[in-house]
This record gives sequence, C-alpha cells and structure tokens, in this order.
Amino acid sequence: MKEVDLDTSVLKFKVACKTFLRAMASNSHPVVIFIDDIQWADEGSRQIIEMLLRDAELKNVMLVLAYRDEEAAQVENMLIHANTAVDIQLSTLDPGSVCTMISFITGSSSENVHDLCDLVMKRTTGNPFHILFFMETIQREGLLVLDSKNGSCVFEVDTIQRATMVLDNLAELLARKIELLSKDSIETLKVASLLGYHFREAILFEVACSVIEETRRSSESSSDTISASTQTAVLVSLSQAVKEGFIETTRNGYQFSHDKVQSAFQSLFIDTEEDQAHLLIGNAFLAIDGDKNTRMYDAAVHLNLAPGFLSDDTQR
Repeated sequence: MKEVDLDTSVLKFKVACKTFLRAMASNSHPVVIFIDDIQWADEGSRQIIEMLLRDAELKNVMLVLAYRDEEAAQVENMLIHANTAVDIQLSTLDPGSVCTMISFITGSSSENVHDLCDLVMKRTTGNPFHILFFMETIQREGLLVLDSKNGSCVFEVDTIQRATMVLDNLAELLARKIELLSKDSIETLKVASLLGYHFREAILFEVACSVIEETRRSSESSSDTISASTQTAVLVSLSQAVKEGFIETTRNGYQFSHDKVQSAFQSLFIDTEEDQAHLLIGNAFLAIDGDKNTRMYDAAVHLNLAPGFLSDDTQR
C-alpha cells in the first residue's frame, strides 16, 4: 500500500468526519455532539470542530460546546466560524434551589433547613459540586447525623458554622478530604493527575507501581523489581479513591470526578517531584507492551516535561 504524507492523511480524516456525520444525520435522526471543557482541545481537535462549524451543508447536527466563562477567550476564535450559534449561560444555583437540594439531602422540610441553607450558600456560592462536597464533609466529620427513627438528619447550624470557618472554597474542602487518604492512595492519584482527566487502569497501575516503588527505594533498601505489596497498595488505592468519590470508573478505565479534583492532586507535588514523576511515567510508557508509535508519543510527552532529569543523549 502506498504511503501518504501527513497533510494528506489529515485531510482524508477531515473529509471522513464530514461524510460520516452527513450520512448519519437526518430529519428523523438528528445528531447531537456534546464536548465538555472545549478550552482544553488540542490543535487537531480544534481544526475538526472549526471545520464542522463552517460546513453549511451539514444539516441536522448540533454541536454543544461547554467551557467556563474565564476560558472564553480561548474559544472565541473557534465559535466565530459557526453558521448559527446560541450562547447559554449556566449560573450557579439560586438560594431557593439550594434550599430544595439541602432539604432533599437531609430529609427535612425547607423550614427546618433554612439556616443551614444560608450557611451552605455562603460557603459554596451555589455551586452544585461544591455543595455536595461541603455536605459530605460535614457528614463525615459528624456534624450531620442521620436519625434512623424519623429518617431525617440532625445538625446544629452554629456548630457547623464554627467548624467550617476555613472551608470557604472547594480547594479547602478537597484538602480536608485528601488528608484522610493513605499515603499510597495520595501518591497513586498524584500520578493519575499527570496522566490526564481520563486514564486507563493498566497504564496507571504500571506507572503508579513504578513511582511508589521508587519512593520506597529512596527511603529503604529494596530490589529493582516491583513488589507484590506495592501492586496490592495501588489496587487498594484505586478502590479507596472510587469509594471516596475522587475518581469514577468508565468503560475504558477511570476519570476524575471533577477537573478541580485532578488539579488538587497535581498541586501536591513539591519542588522537583513533578518532573521526577514525569520521568518515571515516560520510562514506564516505554516499558509497556502495546502499539510502538503510541507508546513513543506518550513517553515523549512526559520525558519532555522532565528535561533536567534526562541523564544521557539517548534519553534526550
């Protein structure tokens, strides 16, 4: 088979995307494509999206692109290519909706949770994800207790207010929760945060084992092989992370429950730890069985983020 150059391959792929969507979409079977966090799209993905937005002959297809207000500047150039665009602003929950949510969570009437709703609104500014984390935090710390007799929760708003004086944002809520994890769980999720929002179990397992084993070697004498105890620790860590709501299982592996959770674990790296982790990740990708081109690309991405730790010309 005759090889084609990269530009020709990219063009063929774009044409294939348009042809596929035109064939799939019809008046009776419209197609809706939802893409979250569009501001993180790479250049190739942006080109595909812009091509679809420009295509006046593409009918019965709706692209729903989600992004944050603070990232709008990064996607405005893409959106100007749309034939028709509708901007929908998603605001935080209003006090009435927050009260309904808290009433449902606690099993109490709106009147009985009014003061708690005011406090939750103050602490979370109505962000649904923040609300759930806040409620989970006060429940975990014994400030919200289920009364099995009447099926509702018992709480003291003044006590909750005093105990959560420093929990005015999601970062502080996450930090409080992360502190309860085991050291191995934290190290595993730190590695996962560098692999991306979505990550495969096999890749994380291989890399996390390497990172944890390397950490243990630096503090004690051990062999170069990954021990069974390290492998078990990573598996237990993944199970704990799912149970605690930090990550979720997907068809192809795992994903973080929120990009803020991913950022929280990545922020735990200190000094040169992150560069060292990228080096270990890059080397682990090189050692993993699979498609050579994919492994080399993934390895290069991480090794390029650890230039100070590449010890010889071969690695470079």
